Amino acid sequence: MYMEGKIKEILISVAQPFCYELKIELFKENLSVKDSKNLDYQKTLYLTEFTLCSEFINALPQEIAKELLSSTKFTHIVKGERFIRQGDEAEIFYIILKGSCVVLHEKNNIIHKIAVLGEGDIVGEMAVFIGERRNAHVEAESDLDVLSMSREKFEKLSEKYPQIRIFLSEIVTNRLSTSKLTAERIIG
Repeated sequence: MYMEGKIKEILISVAQPFCYELKIELFKENLSVKDSKNLDYQKTLYLTEFTLCSEFINALPQEIAKELLSSTKFTHIVKGERFIRQGDEAEIFYIILKGSCVVLHEKNNIIHKIAVLGEGDIVGEMAVFIGERRNAHVEAESDLDVLSMSREKFEKLSEKYPQIRIFLSEIVTNRLSTSKLTAERIIG
């Protein structure tokens, strides 16, 4: 089942400091040829809630973090799906709400496991920020609920809030300093 949605409300968590409560409006696609005339019937609307605790998001001032989160789109990714492909252009990065994914690097037809990322982590940001092609595959290790942001939205938002570009550059720096692939990377 494929689901998309959008954030309807963002609250600062009372129960968990440095976390955000997200209310997300989901649209479940029920497309069929006979229903194609009635678009309202095709989409069944319902709400779900997530708590997002992320050291990366917490590095931003709360109002900017809320603006960043409200500019994202919710997507559910099924276990086993490869949602980032090595060599593809980087158009989107993801913030993981629930579940985990595995980062895989393919070299000489051998796949190397680089990292496992989970709730609160950001994935795919490096290629979006640097403006180069993806250097690894990413597969859903479990069913995965993510927020995604396009490069275009990121660029517009970072023009308005330069702190967002600084925030993402710190994440990229952290990844490069801990990555097994650093020796092969050229930036600039």
